[in-house]
Amino acid sequence: MTLSDLARAARRLWWLTLVGLLLTAAAAAAAARAPGVYWSQVNVVFLDPAFPASPNALSHTPTRAIEVASVIQREVNGVDVAHVVSDGVTIVDEGVRSGTEVRLPNAGGQWANNFNRPWLDVVVVDTTAQAAQARLTAVLEKIDAAIKGLQAAAGVVPGNEVTTQLTPQAPQIRYAVGLSRRAGGAAATLGLGLTLAGVVLLDGPLARRARRRRRTAAAGALEHRDDPVRVPAGV
Repeated sequence: MTLSDLARAARRLWWLTLVGLLLTAAAAAAAARAPGVYWSQVNVVFLDPAFPASPNALSHTPTRAIEVASVIQREVNGVDVAHVVSDGVTIVDEGVRSGTEVRLPNAGGQWANNFNRPWLDVVVVDTTAQAAQARLTAVLEKIDAAIKGLQAAAGVVPGNEVTTQLTPQAPQIRYAVGLSRRAGGAAATLGLGLTLAGVVLLDGPLARRARRRRRTAAAGALEHRDDPVRVPAGV
């Protein structure tokens, strides 16, 4: 279908085109006026216990800490976390307006995982600062309780536990406003595309039905014209 064909179809189905354009304009305006969200991000760093031979818990490869962090991630989330293209992409970037994300950073690529950092990346987002702070407090308490419960169940000797610290130690609640112009443009493009797709899908069957009616009418007119003229008897 050429552009001229599409334009003629849109004119024929003017009512559908009008409704689609009105809905598109409303959706674009709503997307452009969407309010921002409050969010916060913190790393819960897992530290191996310090020993006289290794007093600095950050000076050696924290293999056990990474393993513990992985277990805690699964326990806190309850389900597997979806992998994203980049660890820099958070639920805020995905358009989530109310939620919590706990993720073990993955330094690997498309074909292989590489969990080499002993911390959990925690991101919370909500529509108010108070709700975001409450989410952050709740998830950090849940992580702390999961760590203590895991090590107690394993019978870890006191002083030999994996511990945690927050980075930053005092997470801040931030306000993020989406790119309103880009959101409105995306909504307008999507709405226009759906409108034109509807016109194309509906115009075909309607055009075929109209052609069948015209052919039927033409055949009936031709048959009526070819009927012999009947002269009344006695004339």
